Amino acid sequence: SPKDCAGRSFDTLREAFLRDGHVIFVSCSVKNKLDAVAEYTAQYAKARPDTHVLRDKRIGRQIALDPDTTTLLQYIHGRPVLPFQTLHFLRGTQRRTHSDVIHFDTLPNRGRMVAAWLALEDVHPTAGPLHYYSGTHSMGLWDYSHVGLEAKWLNDSKDFSRRDPNYERDYIEYQNELQRTIERRGLARSHALLKKGEAILWAASLLHGGSAVEDHNRTRLSQASHYFVAPTAGEPQVYWVPSVSRYTVRRIHVKGSFGSALPAKAFRHRDAQLLKLQGQLSTDSSSSSLLLYGFEAYTLQDRARLDISNIWETNRSRFCQMPPRIQKLCKRPSPPAGELAPCVCGS
Repeated sequence: SPKDCAGRSFDTLREAFLRDGHVIFVSCSVKNKLDAVAEYTAQYAKARPDTHVLRDKRIGRQIALDPDTTTLLQYIHGRPVLPFQTLHFLRGTQRRTHSDVIHFDTLPNRGRMVAAWLALEDVHPTAGPLHYYSGTHSMGLWDYSHVGLEAKWLNDSKDFSRRDPNYERDYIEYQNELQRTIERRGLARSHALLKKGEAILWAASLLHGGSAVEDHNRTRLSQASHYFVAPTAGEPQVYWVPSVSRYTVRRIHVKGSFGSALPAKAFRHRDAQLLKLQGQLSTDSSSSSLLLYGFEAYTLQDRARLDISNIWETNRSRFCQMPPRIQKLCKRPSPPAGELAPCVCGS
């Protein structure tokens, strides 16, 4: 099998990833880009240590679309991967332990997501290195349902408001319950003390976070890239946000939906509309400037596979500049009860 720049075979890396939920590898094709991305990150991320950097998508795209990284991810999962988000970090985030599934997930098959965290400099132990719990990807998804919170909220007869998602309230309780579960099970924490140019890949449900920063004068320059694993041809796949959903009762917040969680009936209808819209976008070159969750569409072929639900909410003005034949899919007068309200350009 192919090898990474440290001489480890892709077979060995794949075996470690599937067993532990993470693996460290070195890309040969990213080496000449490290300094430029590090300089960019230091320049634009100083004000916010945990920032979605969108000022120059060419920079984040170079790393997210790195050939060696995407090739290895495809080798591991057996399917191409679709980058949908980049995060640049100047310093350690000190984020509490979580599973990425809580923030972005796939349906109907869950957990089809993977992350790559690239060190743009040597990570010092006092700079708040990434921490993780090896093997936790095989213990479950670690979402609200897994830790028992969703059932608790839905059955709370004293506070019916808990049946409706509220991120600020729910996520804090999730983090607290997750920490109690980790301590109760005695899970062992590890730290990613990577060297410049090393990357750690992790599975969607691997528990991880940012350790405490002991030296606030130290930077921890890095880029995290998140990918969805592409579905097979003809297989439905939609992207949603579990942290503002109630999966047990199928109240699903689709990425870019117009408001609170959608009932299952509306979710199914929206899915059908998205598939129809994707088919038209795949042959319409005028949509090349669309943004997908902060990421610019890369090629016509990639854009045909990507879920575009987010453009209706965050890029409405761009959507309204699209050809009328595509716009009309969104302009649906008087939708059936329980389904989506019509999207009207300029509103």
